[in-house]
Parts: sequence; C-alpha cells; structure tokens
Amino acid sequence: MIIWRGKGIITVLFLVFFIGIVFVGGEWLGYVIGIRKSLGIGSALSAWANYIFVLKFGQNSNEEYLDSENHEEGFFKSEDSLFFIPMKYWTYILGCYAIYMLLF
Repeated sequence: MIIWRGKGIITVLFLVFFIGIVFVGGEWLGYVIGIRKSLGIGSALSAWANYIFVLKFGQNSNEEYLDSENHEEGFFKSEDSLFFIPMKYWTYILGCYAIYMLLF
C-alpha cells in the first residue's frame, strides 16, 4: 500500500521510470548491468529528478484563495508527502540508497 499526499506519488513514478529505463536500456544496448547497478543508477537519476521537481513545483508553492463568505484572502500551503515524509527529503533518501547500491 502506498500512502501519499498531494504530488508525493511523483517520487514513486520517477523511481519506477528511471529504474526501468536503466535496466531495459542497458539490456537493449547489450550491456549486462545487473539488478543492483540498475537500482543504484535508477535511484540516483530519480533523486536528481525529484530534486528538480521539488525546486520547481514543490514545497515553496503557496496557492492563493479567496473565501466567498468572508471575502478574505489566504494561502494553501503545499503538503506533498510520501509515506508521511515530505517530498523534499526523498531526494536525500534516494541519493543515500543509490550510493549504498553502487558502492556495496
């Protein structure tokens, strides 16, 4: 079961996409990468994509709204998370996982 809020599911999509691209692309080009290296390289690319996504669309985006009853303005704060962990921290988690998979 995957638990996310807001745009948190994008992290999982990045991870699945890049691991699949590295594994299938390596096999298609004739390289035998192996699952461990595919997980490491795919996680590193996913961490990079997640970092760019959070910078561009993520945690600092506040959306303005207008209350129709009181005619007051306010802001919605973006709360994007995956497994109750904010999306901006998944960059570091995926980066550490990539280092572990590539080095050990």
